Parts: sequence; structure tokens; C-alpha cells
Amino acid sequence: MYGIVFQDILTDYDFWGHCDIDLIWGDLGKFVTNDILEANDKIFTLGHLSIYRNTPKINNAYKLAGSQRGDFEYVISTNKSCVFDERYGIDRIFEVNNLPMYSRETAADIGFRNSRMIIAGIQNRNYNHQLFTYEDGHCYRYYMTQYGMKRDEFSYIHLQKRPYSTTVNSDRFIVAQNEFIPFNGDITPQMIYKYNPFKGRIYEWIEYHYKDLSFRIGRRFKQLFIK
Repeated sequence: MYGIVFQDILTDYDFWGHCDIDLIWGDLGKFVTNDILEANDKIFTLGHLSIYRNTPKINNAYKLAGSQRGDFEYVISTNKSCVFDERYGIDRIFEVNNLPMYSRETAADIGFRNSRMIIAGIQNRNYNHQLFTYEDGHCYRYYMTQYGMKRDEFSYIHLQKRPYSTTVNSDRFIVAQNEFIPFNGDITPQMIYKYNPFKGRIYEWIEYHYKDLSFRIGRRFKQLFIK
């Protein structure tokens, strides 16, 4: 609804968006090109970053049918989390009404159910030995393969529910499990093993399902007291 709520300050903009505050921005323009903007009315499908075309049609799209979590009138009348800003709400509305939406994931969406830095979602590939960094406006992942160390890039890093106790003032730093570590020079395999250690698949499977069950029980318990 932000396109309507803030329409007086969005007059001169072609797009508007919303994002979470637990993000480390990379080179977003490298991943959201002019061709993508021209072809889509909504960019990205998750709540930690969504971008909308600033037109009356798109700004009023939340009123259309298609949501699997109730219409907007229900959503604004309940204290429950309806995830209306993601795949079961507005994304489904866009799909049902054939509104063009760019759904490719370009972010490193780090899950919280494992202590190791692992990108969430079965559609994303992870490596046993990988390390995330911020370097001069870019977000990278270094990872080990049978052919040596390689690197890929992401539009931004999303840090879900991680208790970072420190901050950092540096143009180059490692995004470790619960801390930011400034560094100079090149990333080495030894740094990957040290700052994002892999403890084995069995350990990570148990850790994931234990934290997932705890999270689901806690969320269900809270819902008992929310109208």
C-alpha cells in the first residue's frame, strides 16, 4: 500500500520499493538492469526487497483478488502475520492477474536454522566450504571446489535473525556467522575454513530441524494469543 500512502512524495519516481533493515547492499544495479525494469511491474518476490512500478494500476494492485492469505481488508484488520507482502499475498495477486513480475533470486538470503552461513531455499546451491564478504560495494561468496577456490556475486546479503554483537566501518569485511571481520589482501581457503566452518551434514541436518521445530512451536504458541 506504500504506493498510495506515500504518493505525494513518489511523484517524480518511476519505481518505489520496501526492504528489511538487516541487509548488506551490493551492486544492485548490476542485477536490476534497465531491461528488467522495462519488462516487469514488480521486481523480486520476497519481503526483504520488493520494487514496484509507480503507476496507479500497480499501486492499487493490492486490492485485486488472488491472495491466499485473505484480502487486504482482512490483512489490515488482524494482528496476525499474513505474509501479504510475499509469495502468498501480493505475489499471488500478480500471478492471478497476469501482471509481469521478475522472480529470479539474486540475493544471498542467509538462513537462521544453521549457525553456518548457508543460503536458504532448496533452489539455491550451497557448498560445504563457503564464505561471504563485502568488498568495495560488492557482495561476494568464495567457495571451494575440486578445482580450487571460486567466487560468485550477489545483489545483497540478507541476514535473517542473526545476533550480531558488533558493527564495522570498513570497505572490505567478512560476513561471518555472528560478526563482521575487516580484512586486507585476498581471501584464502584457510579463512573460509576458519570463519564459516563446516561441521558435517549430519550435524547440520540435526541443527536445522531442531531450530526449525523450535521456531515453529514458538510461532504457533504466539498465534494462540493474537487475534
